[in-house]
Amino acid sequence: MKKLILTVTIIASSFASFAQVGIGTTSPHASAILEISSTTKGFLPPRMNKTEMDLITNVTGLMVYCTNCIPKGLFYSTEGAFVSVMNGVVSIPAAITLETDEIYSATGKIWKDRNLGASQVATTSNDYLSYGNLYQWGRGSDGHEVIVWTTATTSDGTEKARETAINAPSATPGHPDFIVEPDEPYDWLVNKDDTLWQGISGTNNPCPAGFRIPTETELNNELALFHSKNTSGAFNSILILPSTGYRTSTTGNLTNTASFGYYWSSTTTSTEARYLYLANASANMGGSFRGHGFSIRCIKD
Repeated sequence: MKKLILTVTIIASSFASFAQVGIGTTSPHASAILEISSTTKGFLPPRMNKTEMDLITNVTGLMVYCTNCIPKGLFYSTEGAFVSVMNGVVSIPAAITLETDEIYSATGKIWKDRNLGASQVATTSNDYLSYGNLYQWGRGSDGHEVIVWTTATTSDGTEKARETAINAPSATPGHPDFIVEPDEPYDWLVNKDDTLWQGISGTNNPCPAGFRIPTETELNNELALFHSKNTSGAFNSILILPSTGYRTSTTGNLTNTASFGYYWSSTTTSTEARYLYLANASANMGGSFRGHGFSIRCIKD
C-alpha cells in the first residue's frame, strides 16, 4: 500500500513540474510536453454536437470534434469562437443569427460579406464584380465613390473628378465628383474633421443601417488571423478581401487595381487616416491621405 502511494505521488509530482510525458515512446521530442506514438492507434479528441460545443467556455487552443457542424470535424477555440481546422469557418454561437449577406469572424465580430457597393462576394482576388466603390475618407455615399468596373483593371471611365482650390467647405460637398487635391495635406475638406466616420452615428457613415466603418484595431484583429500576411491571406480569410486598388487624391486616377488592396478604417491620425494595406508580399496597417479613394468593408455595430 505504501509503495502504491509513493508511485502515485511520484507521477503526480512529475505532472505538476511539467515534466515531459511519452505515451508509446520513452523519449518524447524535446519540444513536446506530451508525445503520443503509435502505428496502430490514433488520438481521439472529445466528440460532441454543435450545441454542446457552443456551451463550452472558450479557452484559446481548446480542441474538440464536432459531430454535426458544417463541416463536421476538428474545431479549435480562438478569440472566443470555435474555428474549423479544415477551412477556417467559424462555428457561429447559437445566440447569433446572421442575415444572408453577413459573416461571423473568429474575432467575434459580424461583417458584411462583400465590399460596400459590390454586387457579389469575391470569387478571386481580382474579381472586379466584388471590388465595390472607392470612398474618400469621411465622405458619404454622394456619388463620388461610384466606379463602374468593366475589367479587373479598368472602369467604363464615367467616374468624375474635379480640382478645386478651396476643396469642400463642409462635410456635404453638394456634388457627386471625386475632389482632387494636388497639394498637402491632400484632403477633400478645407478643414479636417475626424468625426465624420466615427461610429454608427457618424455624420457621413456610408454603411447600411446597423453597420459602420471598422476601427484600426478591428481591422488589425482580422489581419492577425490571415494565414499569410499578404493579398492571398486576405482573400482566403473569412472576409474574402479582393485587391481593388485605389483612386489617387492628386489625379483621381485608378491605381494598382488587381494587385493591391486598400481598406479604410475610421481611425484618424494627424492629417491622415488609418487603413489596411494588402500587397503580394505583405499586409499591414498604415496611414494615408484622406483624399484617396479606398474600399470599405462594413462591420456590425
